[in-house]
Amino acid sequence: MRNVLKAKAIRRIAGFIVLIALIGFSMVACDDGSGPGGGGGGYSPGNVAVTGVTLNQTSLSLVEGGTATLIATVTPSNATNKNVEWDSSNAGVASVNNNGKVTAVGAGSAAITVTTLDGGRTATCSVTVTGGGGGGGSGNNVAVTGVALNKSSLSLAVGGTETLTATVSPSNASNKTVTWLSSNASIASVNNGTVSAVAAGSAIITVTTQDGGKTATCSVTVTGGGGGNNTFTSIADMTAWLKNQAANSASSPYTVKLNVSSISKFGDATVSKKYVNLDLSGSTFTSIADHCFNSLSFLTGVTIPASVTSIGNYAFASCTKLTSVTFASTSRVTSIGIYAFGDCDVLTGITIPNSVTSIGNSAFYRCHSLSNVTIPNSVTTIGNNVFASCTSLTSVTIPNRVTTIGDGAFNSTGLTSVTIPASVTSIGNNAFSGCTGLTSVTFQRADTTTRPTSFANGNGLTAAYKAGGIGTYIKSGDNWTKQ
Repeated sequence: MRNVLKAKAIRRIAGFIVLIALIGFSMVACDDGSGPGGGGGGYSPGNVAVTGVTLNQTSLSLVEGGTATLIATVTPSNATNKNVEWDSSNAGVASVNNNGKVTAVGAGSAAITVTTLDGGRTATCSVTVTGGGGGGGSGNNVAVTGVALNKSSLSLAVGGTETLTATVSPSNASNKTVTWLSSNASIASVNNGTVSAVAAGSAIITVTTQDGGKTATCSVTVTGGGGGNNTFTSIADMTAWLKNQAANSASSPYTVKLNVSSISKFGDATVSKKYVNLDLSGSTFTSIADHCFNSLSFLTGVTIPASVTSIGNYAFASCTKLTSVTFASTSRVTSIGIYAFGDCDVLTGITIPNSVTSIGNSAFYRCHSLSNVTIPNSVTTIGNNVFASCTSLTSVTIPNRVTTIGDGAFNSTGLTSVTIPASVTSIGNNAFSGCTGLTSVTFQRADTTTRPTSFANGNGLTAAYKAGGIGTYIKSGDNWTKQ
C-alpha cells in the first residue's frame, strides 16, 4: 500500500513540474516586449536591446545665457530603440531640451542626465554655470580670446564635402560654443563645420565664438561638377546632377552647360526649385522643336548655339522665370515660331539676330517686362500680335525693310512714339490700339494703308494722316495734328 501511495505522489510531482514548464514556455512565447529592454519588443525575435549610453562630455562649464549641445551615443550601434529622455537636476541652473541642448540659466551646479527608453540606461554630465557679463567673467569664468580654423582656404568639386575644425583659445575657456555661416550658401553651405560644395564659385565660411564674438574665416573655391564647369552631354545627366543640388533662388541660378547633338522636351518636376541658367553654346543641334522648353519654371536664362537655324512654335512659351535670351554672334537663326516667347513675363530685353527673316505671330505676346527689343533689318514683316501687351516696351525701331505691320502687332504696349518707315505699305487692324501713351507718330511714306482701328482713339490719326501725308503727328487730347 505504501508503495502505491509513493508512486502516486511521484506522478503528481512530475505532472506539476510539466505544468510549470508549460506556463514558462507560454510566457516567453507571448512576451510583448514590455519587460527589461522593452520599448517595443526587447525580447522579440530580431530585436536588439540597448546595453548602455554615453555622452560626448562628462563635464561642462557655461556662463549665464550660454548654450551647449550634448550628444548621446546609444550602444550597441544597431540597437532597435535608441530613443532617450533628458533631465536636469536643477533647471534653475541649467535646463535641457529634448535634443540635448543645455542652456545656462543661473550660477550654480547641475547634473544633466540622459536615459534610454529601452532598458533605462543612464549617463550624466556635470554642468557648472558662472555669472554672465559677455564672457568678461566673474568668479571662475575664463573668457575667450580668439578662435582659429585648421584651414584658411579650401578647394572642392561640386558635391564634395570637408569638415573644418575650430579651436577656441584659451584651451580652458569657459564657453567654447561657436556658430558657422557661409557668405553664399548657394555656392558652399556649412553645418557644424562641415562644408558642402553646391555650385561653382567662391564663398567665405566664418566661425564666430558665442563668448566675445571672435571670428575666423576660410575661403572656399568650388569647381564645377558633371565633367567640369557643370558641363553635361545628356539631359538625363544634367537632371540627375540638379536633383542632388541644394534649392536656390532665381536670382542666384546654377550655370549649366549642356553639349548635345539633339534636344527634346524637357521635364520640370524633378528639378523643382533648382533654378538654371542654361548654356547651350557647345551644342550642335539645328532646331529647337515646338514646345521644347515650354513652361519650364526653373529656366532663368538661355544661350542659343550658333548651329540653330529655327526656333519652333511655343518653344519657350510661359517660361515665367526666363530673364535673358542670348544668341551667338554668328547666329544662323532665320525663323522664330508662333508664340515662341509668349508669356515670358520677366524677359527684359532681346536682340534678335540679323539672320532672322521671319517672326511668328504672338512671338513675344504678353512679355510684360520686355523694355527693349532690336528688330534686325532682315525682317520684312511684323506679324499679328508679335509684341502685343508688352506693357513695358516704350520704344522700338521698325527696320526700313518692313513692308507689313500685322494686326495687333504693338497693341497695348507702352510706346510713346514710333516712326513708320517708307517701306511700310500696310498697317493692320489694332496694330497700335491700346497704346494710351502714344503721342507722336512719324510717317515716312504718303500712301501707307491704315485702318480706322490701326491707332488708338478711333480714326483721328488715320484721318489726319490721309489729309496731311508724310510728317510727324502729335496728339493733344483726342486730336492729332501734323507738325
